Formats: sequence, structure tokens, C-alpha cells
Amino acid sequence: MSDIFAKEFRHKFKLTKTYKERVLLNIEYFQKEIEKVENNKKTFGFQKGFLNFFGNLKNKKILLYGASEGEIYAFKERNANVYDLSYPENKNQLAKNINFKNNFEDIDIEERYFDYVFSSHVVEHISNDDIYIHFKSIKKILSKNGQYIFICPSKFNIIKSDFVYQSYHVGKYAYNDIYKISNDLNFEMEVPYINPILINSWFKMKKESNLEIYYRYLPNFINSILGVNSLYVRLKNND
Repeated sequence: MSDIFAKEFRHKFKLTKTYKERVLLNIEYFQKEIEKVENNKKTFGFQKGFLNFFGNLKNKKILLYGASEGEIYAFKERNANVYDLSYPENKNQLAKNINFKNNFEDIDIEERYFDYVFSSHVVEHISNDDIYIHFKSIKKILSKNGQYIFICPSKFNIIKSDFVYQSYHVGKYAYNDIYKISNDLNFEMEVPYINPILINSWFKMKKESNLEIYYRYLPNFINSILGVNSLYVRLKNND
């Protein structure tokens, strides 16, 4: 996104008054950017090692929130029943399409339907004012013990990035921010010590924990390897 384009987006974003307005604005500007890129498996890569943290996905119902084609293919290869809620709407019909209801605060599907919901770098496009609505809508469609697993950037920005979509990042989060909301909604939260693609090491999140602080003193290349510039979160629905 150009600097002028980014300033225009952020100006309009500040003028929005409802969650629906902010969602539609994100869709409008993301559509302009995504049209510049060919949407295929090569362009939108996906680290398949992360799939190991879902367990056996055969016949499991999973909703991919704003998925790339690479993500859809990866989950379909694991014989999961894949549904897609995407920005913009997926035109390739690779998965069963799911839409929002008119108010954009609920997903148009029966409650307690999915075993998993997954999103990769979507949460940072949801503002801090709206993130509670996002988690609440996900919780309604998760089965008991269902899980929402997601990846998003850490607000501490240990390593600066020139990633083209960074100008869209209207939400900034750390593990503690996510914990406070998830605890209120009776999610059980787990996070990995480091990038879960490298090691399977999850622990129950404690309110006072703030992992990013410990990594500020490490060289940038080590932080990059460990993956601590992003949050890796698993929320388990206990209701």
C-alpha cells in the first residue's frame, strides 16, 4: 500500500462508528491490494508444519477465517471438512463459503458447529475496540472443547517489517491483551514458548506472563528464528 493510500485508509477508518463499517472498509481496501497479486498456492504460501498442532483433522469441521488458497489446500489435504470466511469473498469455490449476518457481528451458521477455527494474520486487522466482538462470534460457532487457533503480529514489533499489508494493521496485541479477553469469555488459552513449527511446547497462559519482554534482549536473527515477533495462540472453548 502506498503512503498516500495508507493515510487515506487510516483517515476513513477513524471516521467509522460501527464494527460493520470498519469491516466493510477493510474489505474495500484489501480488495484493491489483493487484485494486484495472483491468488494461488505459490503466491500465498503456508507453513504446513503448523497443521501438526491440530491433531487428526479427518472429517473435522474447520472454518478458515480470511484464508489464502495455500491454507485451504493444506487443510483439504488433511481430509478436513473445510469452510471459508474470507475477505474478499473467495471466488474459487475451493471450500464451502460462509458469510456474515447483516450486522457483521455474527457468522451465518448454526451455533457450536465447528471443531476448529483458524486464522493467520487476520486479528491485527481488527481494532482493539472490536476484538471482543470477534472472539465472541468465534466462540458461538465452536463446539464444546472446540479450538480457535490463530497467528498475528506482536505489538512489540521486535523486528521491523516492510510487509505490504502492514498499513492495514489497526489492532495491536500482546499475549496479555488476548488473555484478558479470552478469560472473560471462558476460553482456556495456551501459547507456545517459541514458534510451534519448530517445537511442540505449549503451556497454560498465566495472567502476569509477558513473553515478549524476555526476548527483547536477544539478537534480532534469533528472535526471527524463534518466531517471537508473532503471537501463536490456541483458545479452547470450555462451554
